[in-house]
Amino acid sequence: MAASREAQTLTRLLGGLKGGSLAMEVSGAPLLMLDANAREVQFDLDPLLPRQGELRGLLHEEKVSLWKNLGVPGDLARMGWRVRLRLEQEDVLALGRGTNPLLGHVHLSRGSLKLLRKELH
Repeated sequence: MAASREAQTLTRLLGGLKGGSLAMEVSGAPLLMLDANAREVQFDLDPLLPRQGELRGLLHEEKVSLWKNLGVPGDLARMGWRVRLRLEQEDVLALGRGTNPLLGHVHLSRGSLKLLRKELH
């Protein structure tokens, strides 16, 4: 199954970045950090937890489906990028560089996923 158009756009965008960084905050809490020099993107869910209804909908959208975006983590790893989804300063999901190629360059934290499910219920 081919990666979604959004996923392909993300990998092309990251592949074209040569340097610099970007940080986004929500009410003083980090939301998104992109560091092109370290080739890493980090997305923190903590600022979104007060908006649980919207977050629950986001996590069930087809666009974030790992199955639909098969191959993207491997592409990120080949380009040297790592994408991390974090909750309470712990990785829930990591894609790309530094993850096990036997697992498709995807790392899921079982403890963090349980915590996330608990927060959303």
